[in-house]
This record gives sequence, structure tokens and C-alpha cells, in this order.
Amino acid sequence: MRDLLLNHNLAKSAPGDEVRQVARVQTLSTLRSLDASRNIIVLQFLQEAHLISAVINLSHADLSDDDLSGADLSGVDLTGCTLTGAHLDGANLGGADLYSANVNSVDLSNANLSGANLFDAILTGADLNGAHLSNATLTGAFLDNTTLNGTGLTDARLNGADLSGARLDGVDLSGADLDRANMYNADLSRADLSSARLTDNLTQQQLDEVHSCINATLPTGLTCHHDVRVTLTYWYTESATEAPVISKLIHRSYSA
Repeated sequence: MRDLLLNHNLAKSAPGDEVRQVARVQTLSTLRSLDASRNIIVLQFLQEAHLISAVINLSHADLSDDDLSGADLSGVDLTGCTLTGAHLDGANLGGADLYSANVNSVDLSNANLSGANLFDAILTGADLNGAHLSNATLTGAFLDNTTLNGTGLTDARLNGADLSGARLDGVDLSGADLDRANMYNADLSRADLSSARLTDNLTQQQLDEVHSCINATLPTGLTCHHDVRVTLTYWYTESATEAPVISKLIHRSYSA
């Protein structure tokens, strides 16, 4: 890369120049071969040299199975990228463009995706536990069977997204747009859905299709019909004469 910068004027090259294509190929090859700690250094260098996106285009790149844990990809154009099986836990993808990207089964736990564009992205089976997705655009995104426990989704746009089977235990969805989102069999236990904005975008029908919404905070006017409360009654006696009486009471209560 140094040779391309010093001897082939990479920094001042124009779109379509051969030197840019060579730099792209070298970058993708390097990211695939190195471990996370070295990839962080590579990406930091490219960011500081103002080469990522501006000169080296990563859109539609194949980054599947790459170890990019903790990497700084903030604001990077990753449109249409294939990231299947990649490790991006703890990565900074704030403001990144992942439009229509394949993020299937990717580890994005504790990653920063605030303000990221994930319109129509495929995140099926991804690990987003503890990730930050506030103000992210997830319109039409596929989040089926995704794990988002403890994730921050405040003011996120999830309209038309597929959240079927997703695990959203303890997720902060306050201010999120869930208009027409598919929430069939999703786990919303302890989730925070409180917001006046949600009243217009989240319907009772959507809520009735979830797997669980136990202890969830809901907008005014909506009710969790899955918040089942179980009351246990214990009977105890050491008396031989009382035992048959208790047995009859228990049988009677079950029969009722």
C-alpha cells in the first residue's frame, strides 16, 4: 500500500483508475489473512490516510468470515457487502452504509451501529446482544431469529422489518418505528416500547402475535396478553386424617 501511495499517486487517483482496483484487491486480501488486532491497525491506517470509501471502495466486497472485531468502520460504505460469518463484535459501524448487505449469522455483539443504514439488510441469525442501534435505519431488514437481548434501538426505524422469532429481551425500543413490522413469535420480555410515537405504529394485533411480552413497558392503550401470572398454592400436613381432605380440595380445584 505504501508503494501505491508514494509511487503510483493512489491518494490523488480518479475513480476507475487501475491503481484503485489494485488497492482494493490488496486491502480485501489483507483483511482476510490477518487476525483482529492487525486488521484494526490496517483499517486505522486506511481511515487516517482518508483512503477508505473515498479511494478504496469496499461496497459489494466479500468480507465473509473476516475477523474485524473492534475495527473502526464508522461511516464506511459497505453497501451490498457479504459479511456472512464475520466477526464484528465490539466494532464501530456508526453511520456506516450497509444497505442490502448480507450480515447473516454475523457476530455484532456490543457493536456500535448507531445511525447506520441497514435498509433491506439480511441479519438473519446474527448476534446483536448489547449492540447500539439507536437512530439506525432497519426498514425492510431481515432480523428473523436474531438475538438482540439488551440492545439499544431507541428511535430506530424498523418499519416493515422481519422480527419473527427474534429475541429482544430487555431491549430499549422507545421511540422506534415498528409500523408493519413482523413480530410473530418474537420475545419482547422486559422490553421498553414506551413512546407516544409507537401508539400510531405498533398495533394490538402485532403484539398479540409475539411469543412473550412479560414485564414489557407498553404504550398506553396496548395490552400484553402473554403476560401470564402463575399462582402456586402449597398444602402441607403431617396429620393422617387431614391428608384425604386436602387431597379432595386439590382435586376439586383442578376439576374447576
